[in-house]
Amino acid sequence: MSLRPASASGTPAKLANYDLNGTAAEATNASSQAPKPSKATPSQDNNNANIDIFVRIRPVAKPSPRLVVDNSDNRLEFNMPRDAAAGYVNNQREQYEFRFNGIIGPEAKQDEVFERVARNVVMGSIEGFNGADTEVRAGALGQGQGTIFAYGQTGSGKTFTITGGPQHYADRGIIPRTISTIFSEVTRRADNQFTVHCSYLEIYNETCFDLLDPEREIKAMEDLPREDEEGRVSFRNLTIHRANNEEEALNLLFLGDTNRTISETPMNMASSRSHCIFSIYVEARRGRLTG
Repeated sequence: MSLRPASASGTPAKLANYDLNGTAAEATNASSQAPKPSKATPSQDNNNANIDIFVRIRPVAKPSPRLVVDNSDNRLEFNMPRDAAAGYVNNQREQYEFRFNGIIGPEAKQDEVFERVARNVVMGSIEGFNGADTEVRAGALGQGQGTIFAYGQTGSGKTFTITGGPQHYADRGIIPRTISTIFSEVTRRADNQFTVHCSYLEIYNETCFDLLDPEREIKAMEDLPREDEEGRVSFRNLTIHRANNEEEALNLLFLGDTNRTISETPMNMASSRSHCIFSIYVEARRGRLTG
């Protein structure tokens, strides 16, 4: 999910230059794969960090004794026994240690995940901050950006974390809660004018698709992605859609989810093999709407 400044308004329009790169990101990693050594350590100074990394541990029927969780130090330790088939001379590592900005345990509910991972990013974007950067740009009240993404193997719980479960209201994921928070803030800040737009992009087999194509034909984007001088990946012809309230924004999310490319995998028969970016564009201007 991506939060970005908006400059367009009205009914579905073509976005001239869509930026795929978020300047502030927080990730929930629900992967249950055997860990690999990490070369990067998340910053411990949240005031200066551009990227915060959270790990979410999925509930399992029988917890593994090989996993040690140290919440006081935000550290995970995996103890992996050596493969006896390798013989007496075996340099295989037995211990893997990883540090994060936060650990979300298997008992955590969806509201806790949103509060810990997403709320600061959402509010910072509304206020006009660029992630953890405190600079507010001129012009509109706020033009902040933020990105939240999930990484993990198939079946690890990424979809549940990001969009939520279909049965219970309490199981809403990060995106529905973000939408609700944004429109609550819009209502609360009645002295300013807000407009909200959404877009939904799918990347499948190295091809981009507009999941909110008004013609209801999910065609490949006309222009291939490209990189500009500042290293930002962009392309043309992605539609953005006005959302006047929470219900309309959620309907756009559900429509895009329905149009996603689904294929079967050995691990999850209903797993999507595509990557998707749901973007919310918020424009704020001083003064009430008159007329």
